[in-house]
Amino acid sequence: MAETKLAETDPALPLYERDFHEWTEYMTAVLRKRDAGALDWEHLAEAIESLGGRDRRELKSRLTVLIAHLLKWQHQPDLRPVSTWSATIFERRIQFAGLIEQSPSLKAQIREAWPKVYRRAAAYALREMKAPIPLPRTCPYTQEQVLDFEFYPD
Repeated sequence: MAETKLAETDPALPLYERDFHEWTEYMTAVLRKRDAGALDWEHLAEAIESLGGRDRRELKSRLTVLIAHLLKWQHQPDLRPVSTWSATIFERRIQFAGLIEQSPSLKAQIREAWPKVYRRAAAYALREMKAPIPLPRTCPYTQEQVLDFEFYPD
């Protein structure tokens, strides 16, 4: 805890380490002024790279929850009327569509991530279902079905 407090107040530390938010505001101003000499090139490259990683993690997270809810929908039909699965499925599809609209190149990431996303989704669904329901080893839905607003497995 003392180290964190020191990092927040130690003026000898670079701004990037002292206050990331302030650093981003400063870098934004420097970029707008086109002052290349004042840019923190290394940290800017790291920050931009981490944004791409964040988007890939968000894509995988949204797909995981979406597929898990589709599995629960399919394998526990008796719970559909009392669950929020339909709303979650719809919401995740909207969020996913927005993410792809903002960054279309992420769509290419789906195919590569699909097997791992499905394994996580199946584990998540099994944990939530609290029942020994055998799920397929591979995703029973196509990518198109998962993202189709009209698709609900029966």
